[in-house]
Order: sequence, then C-alpha cells, then structure tokens
Amino acid sequence: MKEQHIIEVNKDLCIGCGLCKNDCRVNNIIIKDKKSAIKNQDCIKCGHCAVICPKEAIALTGFDEPPIELLK
Repeated sequence: MKEQHIIEVNKDLCIGCGLCKNDCRVNNIIIKDKKSAIKNQDCIKCGHCAVICPKEAIALTGFDEPPIELLK
C-alpha cells in the first residue's frame, strides 16, 4: 500500500441500514446514533462494507490501484 489504510463513514450519506455491519466479517462496524461507525482501523481491508452500502457512504483509502468491479 502506498499510504495509510483508512476506513471512513460519511455520516451525511449513511442511512443506518446496517447492511455494512451485518456483512463485516470481523465485526468492526457498529450502529451508533442511527449511523454506521467504524470501531477501529484494524480490519482485513476486504472492502465488503463499501461495496454493499446502498448510499456509497463508506470509503476506503490507501490502496495502490482502484477497486475492480467483478461481474457475474
């Protein structure tokens, strides 16, 4: 990775649906004040939370290349 890996939730976009929380393999997301919140930055960097978010409220930074969309 070229820069520090950071996960952020845009509280203005988040609707608190809980999809990211339910999908997180390492239980690193909670719902606080009806919005998603990241517990800590020590995750497995899988990106599932960002991909599953219907409002694109979660951003991951610090990767060398942009994400690749896999089509079925």
